[in-house]
Amino acid sequence: MVIVEKEDQTTISAILEDIDYKITPYPQILQTLEKILQQWGALRVEIVNEYIRDRRNADAFLHDFVAFGKYLSSLPQNCEILVNDVNDGKILMHNRIITQLLHYYYSIGCKINPKPANRINGKVHDFDVGNFRCEVKTIQGKASIQGTNLGHRFNPSFAKTLLAGIKDDLDEAEIQVGKDGIIILAPWSHKINSIFRKYFENKLSNTPPKLQSNLTIFVLTSDKAFEDYYVSIPTSKIREELDSMMQNIQTNCVRGLSFAFIRDGLRLRLGTAPIAGSSVAIFYDPEKD
Repeated sequence: MVIVEKEDQTTISAILEDIDYKITPYPQILQTLEKILQQWGALRVEIVNEYIRDRRNADAFLHDFVAFGKYLSSLPQNCEILVNDVNDGKILMHNRIITQLLHYYYSIGCKINPKPANRINGKVHDFDVGNFRCEVKTIQGKASIQGTNLGHRFNPSFAKTLLAGIKDDLDEAEIQVGKDGIIILAPWSHKINSIFRKYFENKLSNTPPKLQSNLTIFVLTSDKAFEDYYVSIPTSKIREELDSMMQNIQTNCVRGLSFAFIRDGLRLRLGTAPIAGSSVAIFYDPEKD
């Protein structure tokens, strides 16, 4: 069982059992998760609370935490270096995405490097796949959205801030990976994820794309554990695509918006023990499809 105590002394727990084929090999994952918790020490409470404060909630934390251990446990030993710098929630998500992508490309026979030294412009990037330099940027900020008769859109001031922030990340990432590198963008906010996922719904892929020079990849959450969506766009066209996307979202809104909180497939359910004052816990549900 993984138990994390929050600032108010309530606890969040997950019973990790090998009832779910998706989290095998079970012993290696538990060992990896134990290493992560030891590395965090007292920081573990603050990391969970960061998810809750930003309304990503405890389920999102448990998904990122278990997924990080799942992917890391099946990668070469030198990838364990990715545990060392996880000292807040956003880095946990950031490094979960790194291990997720490394796991996929490693599984199809690509050469991977989790701590590259082949820098350009004196800048560090996150990892290598083959000859491609790759950099992950997590899109920050709590989304502010509004409902209209047409659907949902971002509040105008937030839309401007969000677009400018993504472009700043792209500028920095292009310096880090060079003109032939790969840029990965992943929203921290579940609301940004939801709006982007709806906007790109006809372009979503269940698997990462074949890597090619000068590519930007969006990683967007789904409602299933360990199954994100991917949208790939040539970096040379990404700013134009972002401008068009934001104008479309703000003018026409998005309809049928859904927020993915609980990740199906992790077999989690919320439950409260029948004792006054007891805390809410999260358990694997073996009856859940």
